[in-house]
Amino acid sequence: MRKLEQESDVIEQLWQRGRPEDLRAIRVLCEQQPEVLVPECLRGPGEAVFCAAPDSKDAQQVALLLAGQYWTQGLTEEELGAAQLGSNVWLVARDAKSRQVLASARALSDGARLAYVLDVIVRPDRRGSGLGTALMRTLLSHAHVRNVRDLRLRTRDAHKFYGALGFVTRAELGDEMVRLGAR
Repeated sequence: MRKLEQESDVIEQLWQRGRPEDLRAIRVLCEQQPEVLVPECLRGPGEAVFCAAPDSKDAQQVALLLAGQYWTQGLTEEELGAAQLGSNVWLVARDAKSRQVLASARALSDGARLAYVLDVIVRPDRRGSGLGTALMRTLLSHAHVRNVRDLRLRTRDAHKFYGALGFVTRAELGDEMVRLGAR
């Protein structure tokens, strides 16, 4: 049991450090040893587990969730999937038993000055469960996001949700919200 706990600690440290190779290492560790204890930083509410290094199968499921949303109009499922895979930081919440994607969030970041949160989505039957908040808190804890000075996102209808996470609306930004001084 101690070895599993140590490996769980390694995964958490890799997540906190946040280099691209760290996300790949997390994926390899989790795939090679699925019995590894999920570190606290990658546990969601209920039986949800956050995957820090999603794959193309996850991208397909997320593309289906995103299809038809107001912010994805005009994009194909292929484009939506490619966008997920091209992100600096991308998390999916999965049901631990079925591996079905329950939620997703991603960020593009330069790691210092600016990051942009995109495509935050929770499956309709899981909304209101705290999953979206937990997923966002985990995304915001990643080094590429937590260390930036200017963290932005756009929304038409989730101001209250993002406001609870420290984002504010600035009139000059239109429907864009910002969380300044994230450091």
